[in-house]
Amino acid sequence: MNVAFYSYKGGVGRTQLVANLARYLYLYENKKVLLMDWDLEAPGLHYYFKKTNEDFKGEGLIDLLEKYVQLVKNNNPAEITEAQLPKFEAVHITPTECLNETTGARIDIIAAGAYADFPTYRQKIIDFNWNEFYKFLDGARYLEYTIKPNLKDLGYDFVFIDSRTGISDYQNICNIQLVDANVIVIAPNMQNLEGCMEVAKSIVESPYVKEGNRKPIVFPILSRVDVYAEDYPVFENMYKQKCQFLIDNLNELHKNNDAFIPFRIDINEYVKNTRLPYNIRIAIGENQLFNENHNPLLLGEFHQQFQNIANYLLQPSKKVAIIYILKDSATANWLSTSLKKLGINVLADTNSVPSGVKMEDFMNEITKQADVIMPILSEDCLTSTQFLHEFAHFSADPQKKIILFYSSLDVLNNIQGDMFSENLIENSKNKLLKAREKALETLNLQDLESINLDEFMKEISINQKFLILPQILARLNKENTVLLDNNISENLIKIVKSIKETT
Repeated sequence: MNVAFYSYKGGVGRTQLVANLARYLYLYENKKVLLMDWDLEAPGLHYYFKKTNEDFKGEGLIDLLEKYVQLVKNNNPAEITEAQLPKFEAVHITPTECLNETTGARIDIIAAGAYADFPTYRQKIIDFNWNEFYKFLDGARYLEYTIKPNLKDLGYDFVFIDSRTGISDYQNICNIQLVDANVIVIAPNMQNLEGCMEVAKSIVESPYVKEGNRKPIVFPILSRVDVYAEDYPVFENMYKQKCQFLIDNLNELHKNNDAFIPFRIDINEYVKNTRLPYNIRIAIGENQLFNENHNPLLLGEFHQQFQNIANYLLQPSKKVAIIYILKDSATANWLSTSLKKLGINVLADTNSVPSGVKMEDFMNEITKQADVIMPILSEDCLTSTQFLHEFAHFSADPQKKIILFYSSLDVLNNIQGDMFSENLIENSKNKLLKAREKALETLNLQDLESINLDEFMKEISINQKFLILPQILARLNKENTVLLDNNISENLIKIVKSIKETT
């Protein structure tokens, strides 16, 4: 996915957002991210990755464009073949220290040019004629049919383009033609807000977008705000009003079942989740906010905002339904909130049950829609006829991935300690094993998976309903099931990885 990051003026945290979103996706989502510095007049993205100008002695973006211009000027354009057209190759790509050889995740950079010889680089930027490139040398076609596919073919999950501020000759290339989505970073003042909204309108109303060449996906990000300032509420309300048309475009995509927008976006929640507060600790220098020691579930509020923005850019995950008894609602709602923080599409929780609809009927309906089902196993659910009946039905569907979540209200009370009760887990396991033994002994069943679950439930008494739980044990050994152990944070990360690997 190609994403352009734009701000009307400098100093609003745009490049910092680019660098830290890339770092987050690399560390916690195992993504391959390519960064392109299109801020040609003031490049600097590389400083966030411990690079200096001296590290860039080879060819960059401007050199590629110059080669194209010379090729077209020195040859008959009708005779130029696709193979002759210059493309981004390894020589243009500079690796950073962000490389995980196990997962393949990495962050690389395509610089604007050879910064090591900055006077020559500066002169190339001054001399390049964008008007000639576009109007007389068929530059738009070259970008559309050669460079855009070229970027896709490089094999990165994301290409982030750090665009030029203000209004420039090449603005449409970065913000419209080469990308699938835009992130527009806005400081809390009128010049930034009005300027960014004009650019946002030019994107969504451009012929390129209107003709269906790309979707009108534009995410506004309010940056460097002080939510405690006296006049901030007034500005935020104005910001929401002016940005509403961008959110409406996203919701229209959702209404038309576009996979990229899996749920309706409420602008109040969106602004709350994505606004970046002013933080004096990172006001000086090029700061990376994420490292290998951060737990993505336990990030502070400032880090969490970056994570929320990343989740909007990530392709939506499979649909997840959490199944539980009413007594475990608090646990279910906490689990739902935690998974949503990690970018998982949870279909519903108890707060989503429509008025007048029984929770059992509602949960049964969403399990039909879900790709992944998460039953919450507590001591109380073992004697719930309704829960066991639901489990019997959805566990029989081989297309459903099942993730078992051992929990209880006692577990919820100990979340701050970040540990499950080991005694609870052991007792639950022992109870399941004893249930299995008793079922085999009492009913003389040799193959629990071959029985008709409905008939089985009819034949045994209500006090024996928990005997159906051996079916859970049978599912534990299957490839599409994850059994959680005793660390909540690590387990939720395991859950996220397992859900995203669902086919």
